[in-house]
Amino acid sequence: SYIQNKCPIVFSSYDSLNDWKRFYPEAVDIKTFVLHFSVTHPDFSHIEISILKKRFGISRDYMLCANQFWKHKNHLFLFKAYHIAKQKGFNKQLVCTGNLTDYRNPEYIKDIRNFITDYHLEKDILLLGFIGREEQLCLMKHSYALVQPSLFEGWSTVVEDAKCLNKFIFL
Repeated sequence: SYIQNKCPIVFSSYDSLNDWKRFYPEAVDIKTFVLHFSVTHPDFSHIEISILKKRFGISRDYMLCANQFWKHKNHLFLFKAYHIAKQKGFNKQLVCTGNLTDYRNPEYIKDIRNFITDYHLEKDILLLGFIGREEQLCLMKHSYALVQPSLFEGWSTVVEDAKCLNKFIFL
């Protein structure tokens, strides 16, 4: 274990470091560091957004949520908020990328799909699953905005992607 071996630990944010201190108060002798990160993007200029939109069924302006479908990423909350906004006239699609399974909560994706079906949002909320990084970046670049509803670790690669692409992001 890190604590027993007194291995130094690097965190991506002070929030994560504070969680470490709260959950492992006995680890006061462990050296910790906060190292903020940034991203660099591969060239994705060869990808045509019109082809991606057609392939994925994106038919109007859209917001993008690029997260694994893990329960703490909070998709269900996002979809409930989207439903309320749609009832008030919001007309953008919500496109979601990321692995559709959570081994810790295997029923979660069923809850998500049931919500989408129950509220007739199949043409509004698109679950693309895991797609290639260059395709994801192209979708990000052409989106109205990015959405990051996570309950935890809100500072992530997606936030850095938004900064790099000069996109608005709702956290």
